[in-house]
Amino acid sequence: MNEDSLNYLRTLVKAMYFKSEDGANLFYEIQGKKNGRPLIFLHGWGVGSVFFSEQIPPLVKEGYKVITMDARSHGKSDRDTKYMELYKDRMLDLMYKDFKNFLYHLDLKEEFTLIGHSAGGGISIAFSSLTELKEKIASIVIINSGYTISEHPSVLLLWELVPLFVNVLYNPLLRTGYKLVLRNDATITALALALQQPREKVKSWINDLINIPKEQIILEYQNFKRYNLKEHLKDIKCPSLIIGGQLDMVTPVYMSRQMAKDIPKSELFILRNAGHFAMLEQAKQVNKKILEFLRVHYPANGISI
Repeated sequence: MNEDSLNYLRTLVKAMYFKSEDGANLFYEIQGKKNGRPLIFLHGWGVGSVFFSEQIPPLVKEGYKVITMDARSHGKSDRDTKYMELYKDRMLDLMYKDFKNFLYHLDLKEEFTLIGHSAGGGISIAFSSLTELKEKIASIVIINSGYTISEHPSVLLLWELVPLFVNVLYNPLLRTGYKLVLRNDATITALALALQQPREKVKSWINDLINIPKEQIILEYQNFKRYNLKEHLKDIKCPSLIIGGQLDMVTPVYMSRQMAKDIPKSELFILRNAGHFAMLEQAKQVNKKILEFLRVHYPANGISI
């Protein structure tokens, strides 16, 4: 077997499922070298891990082992809704529990880095400040995230309209048309041109976005609006990279600045022309900054610059 074949085998994508405590099958993928240092990605509210498609290739090329997981009812994980009533007031507890069980399932012997977008960034903050696993977290990267939904009463009032908008979008009378518009060839082509991405990739993002159950979206929102991790930011001891978008209306840039101020070993990177999905909108800049950060604080070869 030649060296090229060996390199291919080392970087095969492994797509698998693991069972949560209540039996739900949660999907995950491992990409990159088998003995690469692990990077674990955590996706945001209402989307799956497919939205990290632009970060994975350069990080695998750098020599990392990249691990992604779809939260329940997201991406390719189970959409069984029987747990929703049981956990309707503890959805965040369930998400934390699922992720903690996933880490135990992986049984990583070495330190790892968390890279979280939006709600996934919030989970990364919680795990690196509050849990017994924080000692194993070498560094974190937080993209378009915050320590709470908002601290301003006027903005909180706007957030209260979220269930109304979700119910409208998921209304059977509109849902079919909504899906048809998003899946329309013209829509996909226009988005592909705007984002300078292949059509099939854009199509995968759209399919992921429109297949998450309405109930899951609303329950997550109702739980997210109750949390505030601001007082725990000071307890994050690992190196942290905070990436914010100047145009982000979901997690405003002031939160990125506040997190960088309160987390002791943090770096701040603000993208002027990016909104809430900076990792897609400004992928090259985001990837460059992540790699620069990791090469210093969590290099693929284990040797810091």
